[in-house]
Amino acid sequence: MSGLDTLRLKLLLAYDGTTFHGFAPQKEHETVGGALIGAFEKLTKIEVDLTCAGRTDKGVHALGQVVHFDLPAELLGEDPVETLNRWKKSLNSQLYPRISIFDISLCDSEFNARRDALSRTYRYLIREGPNFVPWEKNTVWHVGQYLDRSLLDLGITPLVGEHDFSSFCRKPPDKEGSLVRKVLECRFEEHSGLLEFTITSTSFCHQMVRSIVGLLVEVGKGKVKPSQVKSILEARDRSASLPLAPPSGLCLIKVRYDRNLP
Repeated sequence: MSGLDTLRLKLLLAYDGTTFHGFAPQKEHETVGGALIGAFEKLTKIEVDLTCAGRTDKGVHALGQVVHFDLPAELLGEDPVETLNRWKKSLNSQLYPRISIFDISLCDSEFNARRDALSRTYRYLIREGPNFVPWEKNTVWHVGQYLDRSLLDLGITPLVGEHDFSSFCRKPPDKEGSLVRKVLECRFEEHSGLLEFTITSTSFCHQMVRSIVGLLVEVGKGKVKPSQVKSILEARDRSASLPLAPPSGLCLIKVRYDRNLP
């Protein structure tokens, strides 16, 4: 949908991905994108096509997902701000409790939630030690033992910078697609009894963060040497990496743009 009679809207939203089969709309499964489209089409009575900053996988959460889409200008009436405020309440009522729209606003007609993103930041939550906290089962990975922080810090060092992350990513359908990504920052911190792994990159390939976390946990357990992280990275071979961390601990927390946007 394009032209002078359309307006582009931007959404900032959060969701619990536990029961969704990822973000991308699918005919056979319930997804975050599908639920959003359904809610908007019920509200506006027209077909909607969404573009998101990052297509999260099944079971992965978001606190700062950004989405854009176009609607006919006439639907917003003479007071678009008032209309959008009313829509936000209606949509959140429909989508509660698994999806929450934090903000819905007009944006530049050229803005693209995916293409214009300069970086995305993901957070992965880990609980160490023997004690399992039941209500964390959908948002935290309980690893069952304590991890060596000094080993973890050594393990993340080779990952920063621009590299071919083939060892950490599922091959795209187009086998010629590049898996070179630029990691701007990654770190481990402890907050409220949880170990938080935060990683920021210009973009991510499929399963990249979960593969990295899975390997680093093995490093923290002392089962893989920190020096092996570099070797695995340089191998550019998916079979050289280790099993994935579960999706439950992963959350897209921020998307950064070159303009005054979240």
